[in-house]
Amino acid sequence: MLTAFTAGLLLITVSELGDKTFFIAVILAMHHPRRLVFIGVTAALAAMTILSVIFGQAVSFLPKVFIHYAEIALFIALVLSCCMTLVRCLALLVIQKLYKKRKLR
Repeated sequence: MLTAFTAGLLLITVSELGDKTFFIAVILAMHHPRRLVFIGVTAALAAMTILSVIFGQAVSFLPKVFIHYAEIALFIALVLSCCMTLVRCLALLVIQKLYKKRKLR
């Protein structure tokens, strides 16, 4: 039990450090009382963790083969989503450079 708690604590702590929610909390703390931001962020992380655990428990009743193929499909979807985001960002950079180049003339 303690090993699962420690692993969960370390994994979530390390993964949340560079996450966008980390930066949102930093920005909120600059504009609002830090205690309220801390309480809100902690409550949101607790709620998401509870939902994740409930979802994980529900999915554990499915056959292992189904879970295996669902993991593969979700991973591929995530990779494709990241690739599409990268392509959009690169396209925007190219458009901005062309616009600036054209504007300088």
